Amino acid sequence: EAEASIRVPIDNLEGRWRASRGRERVALLPTHEALALGLITLWPQAPKAAYYASSNAYLTAAAIANPGAASSDKKYSASRVAEERDQTDLLRDIFGNPFRPATADPRWLTSTAVTLARAIYEDRAFDRLPILADALEEAGCDEPAVLAHCRSGGPHVRGCWVVDLVLGKE
Repeated sequence: EAEASIRVPIDNLEGRWRASRGRERVALLPTHEALALGLITLWPQAPKAAYYASSNAYLTAAAIANPGAASSDKKYSASRVAEERDQTDLLRDIFGNPFRPATADPRWLTSTAVTLARAIYEDRAFDRLPILADALEEAGCDEPAVLAHCRSGGPHVRGCWVVDLVLGKE
């Protein structure tokens, strides 16, 4: 019953959002935020909630960078695209490739690799990831995705899939 009482207003908000364009859509950003929050409360709508939450983040970033601009303005669009790309990079750092998940070979988990990964995690010292790649490689790691990720420029954040893999976090 509670779900039904929320679903009708959410469906109305979603319809208004989908029909809006340009400055009207910018004006509806608070409505979009409400839609994201409302959808988060509905478990069956979790994929939509994730979509609206991330969409709201990049739209808000673009609006802050370009106050008063319509979503059709080139600078607004460039800001939106840059924010989408940054969010995608963060997701890749946290989840890796979900279609080809890596597993840690126990031989890689030497005391050096685990100690280094723990220090990277606790100190947020992601500049040490290339050193972790070297330690893993010396321990026999030949997994290209693991080594390439450690040697990439990032961005890297706490929750980095390689650090979590080495530390046995899920």
